[in-house]
Amino acid sequence: MPLVFESHDSLPYIDPDASGSDREEADALISRELRKINQEALHPSLQPLHGLSTSELMRKEIDRVSTGSSWEGGIELSRYEAPDEPGLDDNAQIWHKALRTAYTSSAYLAGRGINMSLLEELGKNAWLISNSQLDDILKSLDKELELLKQETDLVNRERKAMQESAKPEIIALEDTWKRGGFIYFISHPSFYPLFRARLLPIVLISIFVYTILFTFAFLPQVVFLAIFHYGGAWINATILVLGEGAAIVAILFESFFVDETLVDVFDAVLVNEGLGDLVSQGRLLDPTAENAVKSLGKPTISSVYAPFSLRQIIEFILLLPLNLVPFVGVPLFLFLTGYRAGPFHHWRYFKLLGFRKKERTEYIRQRQLKYTWFGTVAMVLQLVPVLSMLFLLTTAAGSALWAARMERARRMRAATIERLDVAPYRDEAA
Repeated sequence: MPLVFESHDSLPYIDPDASGSDREEADALISRELRKINQEALHPSLQPLHGLSTSELMRKEIDRVSTGSSWEGGIELSRYEAPDEPGLDDNAQIWHKALRTAYTSSAYLAGRGINMSLLEELGKNAWLISNSQLDDILKSLDKELELLKQETDLVNRERKAMQESAKPEIIALEDTWKRGGFIYFISHPSFYPLFRARLLPIVLISIFVYTILFTFAFLPQVVFLAIFHYGGAWINATILVLGEGAAIVAILFESFFVDETLVDVFDAVLVNEGLGDLVSQGRLLDPTAENAVKSLGKPTISSVYAPFSLRQIIEFILLLPLNLVPFVGVPLFLFLTGYRAGPFHHWRYFKLLGFRKKERTEYIRQRQLKYTWFGTVAMVLQLVPVLSMLFLLTTAAGSALWAARMERARRMRAATIERLDVAPYRDEAA
């Protein structure tokens, strides 16, 4: 049984209400969980209860009540009564004690009479003053409660406005997540011209390169890897040759301006996602064009999708020996390569935002794991023969969708901070 319960914020203005079947399923899960818990036992983190300690008189009274016996006796009143006078035959000492007791009782009763008279004279005023003080306290609490209600109402209105403004965005993001870069690229025919013009060179170059590699380089690598991998040498050699082919095809395809095409794909996706104002920071746009691709004009700043990185090439070469490690070598090679390659897929986004090196480094550091996985998946797709260049373009579309999501989130955070910086108006007495 948990001692501390966590609360999870919901989106009541976006999420649909739970259906009857959903509630029944939730109730069944709760009942099943409660059956596993001894609800009468204290949580182990709590201290055990201490035993009840009572006086002898209290225990006797508890026993009397538990047995149902009638109550006898009461408050001793003899001390408040006038004592009986001693007899005439009693000695002087007894008379002296009786007189002292009578004097004490008389003094007590006289003081009590004074208190009663003062209470009759001033008690009403004391009661009115006490009521007035309690009324002031009540008014102060009512005022504080009203202020808290106003603040709560303000928070609820801001929450509702924020969720209602974000609802279309969340729906769009859910749809984007389901589609991904490949489906997005394929489902938008307006993007086809970016790939169609280079389709024939890509196919010819890919067929030529992979034919040469699998004819002359595959078997020697299988023989070499068999020293380390034994039966798994065929699989690792295949992956290694595919990686070599992808690298060679990518280098040769640079002569066909693939980087310029990647920039066009990236910018077109941003424009299509309603972020034309961001793209306009780096190129001219035609607002009258019939689709996002045709709206792209000439660049106004350096138009690079991913910059040339000598360090990345050196690291790629240094990491190649990892493929010699049995079983884990190839996945580790892909993961480490993706670690370096992932952030380069958002180089264009950082350029449009005007990020400097320090800002870019901090932004990547906060999302390094996501960039690593993105780069790893992109690297795996580059190993697919013939289709590697198609996947390169769809990867650019996927990175643009990711950038669009982050840009909307960044703008939403900025708008929220700006809205919360404005203090709400309160008409308070001076």
